Amino acid sequence: MRVPLPLEGKARPMKRQSHRSVAPALLVVAGVLAVLIVTGGQPRGVMQAGLISRAAPAIFTAHAAKSDKPRVLLFSATPATLPASGGAVKLRALVENATSCRFAAAQKLRSLPHSIDCASGRASFTVHFAANHGASRRTYAFSLELSGKHGKLKAPTVAVREAAVRPPGTSSLSSGGGAPQVTTQPASETVAVGATASFTAAASGTPSPSVEWVVSTDGGGTWNLVLGASSSTYSFTATAADSGEEFEAIFWNNSSAATSSPATLTIGIPPQVTTQPSSVTVAAGNSASITAAASGTPAPSVQWQVSSDGGNTWGTIAGATSTTYSFTTSWQENGYQYRAVFANAVGSASTAAAALTLTDQTSSNWSGYVATGGTFSAVTGSWTVPAVTSCSSPSYSADWIGIDGESSTTVEQAGSESDCLGGSPSYDAWYELYGDNAFHGGNEVELSKSTYPVNPGDSMTASVSVIGDAWTLTISNSTESWSSITRVSWSTPAQSSAEWIAERPTTGMSLPSLANFGTVAFTGAGATDASASGPISDFTFAPVEMLASPTDMLASPSQLDQTGADFTDTWDASS
Repeated sequence: MRVPLPLEGKARPMKRQSHRSVAPALLVVAGVLAVLIVTGGQPRGVMQAGLISRAAPAIFTAHAAKSDKPRVLLFSATPATLPASGGAVKLRALVENATSCRFAAAQKLRSLPHSIDCASGRASFTVHFAANHGASRRTYAFSLELSGKHGKLKAPTVAVREAAVRPPGTSSLSSGGGAPQVTTQPASETVAVGATASFTAAASGTPSPSVEWVVSTDGGGTWNLVLGASSSTYSFTATAADSGEEFEAIFWNNSSAATSSPATLTIGIPPQVTTQPSSVTVAAGNSASITAAASGTPAPSVQWQVSSDGGNTWGTIAGATSTTYSFTTSWQENGYQYRAVFANAVGSASTAAAALTLTDQTSSNWSGYVATGGTFSAVTGSWTVPAVTSCSSPSYSADWIGIDGESSTTVEQAGSESDCLGGSPSYDAWYELYGDNAFHGGNEVELSKSTYPVNPGDSMTASVSVIGDAWTLTISNSTESWSSITRVSWSTPAQSSAEWIAERPTTGMSLPSLANFGTVAFTGAGATDASASGPISDFTFAPVEMLASPTDMLASPSQLDQTGADFTDTWDASS
């Protein structure tokens, strides 16, 4: 616990503040606390110096005349009463214009006289007393002599007495009273210029202690009394010059004194945005990043917000508390707006809104929808087999649902094919574990056309699911009343995406012409991952356009309908 003066042999000076009225001297008057307070001028209605022994404290408010001579602001010996069993007495001095403080006693004591460097303005020394085994009470008178560049000064003495002599065979006697104990430490705080700064401290003690506040502008090197700050809460209007000041409360009664820990005042500057976020355009399903920055004192925190209604309302993005917010986009976020809110103890500031524009993903052989962001264990969907036209040359198309393939090297899929072969349309059903060389070399398995016929307009439904390493691929044709189920054990797949696709299937090592399938309608498209089971729109999804080149569209999907599970895919060109 800190005390009004530093530990023995150390010192802290007290000097006048320029921005706040500071008392030239503090008078602590108590019945059992021996204290000497002097001022350079003549205060009104009180004695200038001497041993004060009254019950109530007083503050001299008369300003002292300017002088470079040594001056005593406070000289104390605590406690002022010792038990016969002995104890320790702390001598404290608060001085000005002195470089050396010499403590002495009228009686011969082993540790006194003792000189201490007090250029900092504070000095203290502890004297230890043995038990009194005699029949008489003892009284000790202590003196203080200051030395400085401009002379010397002797302060009047302060006295310490024994409360009683200990009779033979009895226990020691208490000194009585309760020394102050700080019970509430002042808390550091940050306020803006012009706001009210407030510090509160409290202490226990018997009798109830008085309090004075002191301030330091140099990190605790020197301390000044604050004029009139004599209640447990000290409040004032903060200015820019007050930033970094420290405040302590000194409590005292007729037993002793105690000093609170220091509390620091920081004059805050509200956040000011220095970097506005920029709008971003990316392909749906890709990562987007937006960055903002702000200044302020203390350094502001940041929280990103999102609006899905053009900035009318904003919601907090959980965990988005860095100056750069990065995320994987989903098509439903197209047109969303993002902003950063910076805040510190004295204010907040919001950036301008940055808009997110999403474009379709592109592929040379896929058109449809892809869901990502989970570990997918099932995918399902239905479609109507399209009729292919313009079969003057070979061309190919396939409609399927599956797991993997968007960012992995395997695909677990089932679907139907609508091709132009030998000048005529050709239709069939199939399934494939692409990448599983142990299962049909990882190639497509075409179902027998006689057993599993497929014709234009047929209603197809397929599902792919996995439990552990056990995969189940199911494809059925409700129009032709058949169903095929295949079960395979395979541990390699990443299960990192789900797809509903119209494809230009590879033949050999090249991509052929895309058969003119017109439009294929997908319905009931859904998936299951570790956290959700539902339509495409329940996941992070993106539409995919099939391009032969950056300017040559081959096929493209429509937007999802209101159910989030239905869409159409339309042929645009063969190559």
